Amino acid sequence: MDEHDPKSVHLDGSMPPMEQVRLATITLLHAALKDSQGAMHKVLEQDLRQEEALFSAMVRKMGSWSPEELHAHLCEVVGVLAKRALKNDATLEEFTRRVDAMWGELHDERPHFQRMGDAAHPDDPYTLASVRHTLDQLVAFAAQHPPKFP
Repeated sequence: MDEHDPKSVHLDGSMPPMEQVRLATITLLHAALKDSQGAMHKVLEQDLRQEEALFSAMVRKMGSWSPEELHAHLCEVVGVLAKRALKNDATLEEFTRRVDAMWGELHDERPHFQRMGDAAHPDDPYTLASVRHTLDQLVAFAAQHPPKFP
């Protein structure tokens, strides 16, 4: 995971605030998550685009935040999404299935779907173990940048 410069997170008023926050979070996600196949990025982007509740409170408060504070809150959103996917074996398996399906769509190939307890296919770029590891890294990244509340 790379560090992301908080000062590069800025909102310029060129689009609605909710969309600006989403795009800033997607930019942060791409900086934090190495995903050479691209499927996990796409699935997490889809999830981010559906997160009205996570962003609405941020949009109301973001005008009073410094770039560092905004960065910390965006990291928190990324951590929340990763923790949701890691909630239990069923949510991890479903998230991994979605990533596998996206990989198949992006690469026009048949994906390999691994079930809990089954061995991974040797050609599967997104195994349960590798997805868990990547999500754990996102949680750790978010934990390194906690929002500070007064």
